[in-house]
Amino acid sequence: EELFKTRLVSLNYDLNNLDSFELKTYLFQEFWLSYEAKVLEFEICQIGLIRSFERTIILYYTDIAWKEHLQKIALLRDAVGWRSYGQRNPLFEFKEEAYNLFQNRNITIRHLLIRDFLHSFIL
Repeated sequence: EELFKTRLVSLNYDLNNLDSFELKTYLFQEFWLSYEAKVLEFEICQIGLIRSFERTIILYYTDIAWKEHLQKIALLRDAVGWRSYGQRNPLFEFKEEAYNLFQNRNITIRHLLIRDFLHSFIL
């Protein structure tokens, strides 16, 4: 409810009766309605403003997340060397954990973008 800035009325009552597909569908529809409302709100002020705003926050969060990712990779490179003492292949361990870090970075960027976009407003 806080993310969409609306009250999810039917969700509280039918939560136990919904399977995961219905719940995902419902939440996606709520998200899409909120997104379209936000697009209209921005387009009323100035045409093309929404695309510029989207581009800006995408670049901002990608830059922050990429810098953080590079720092984590440097730490991982140092830490993974010690795993050879535990009879584990350091190269395999590095590749696996680096891939997991990359996937988590993408998920984090996506969540931050959605949250900031839906919470934004025009002054």
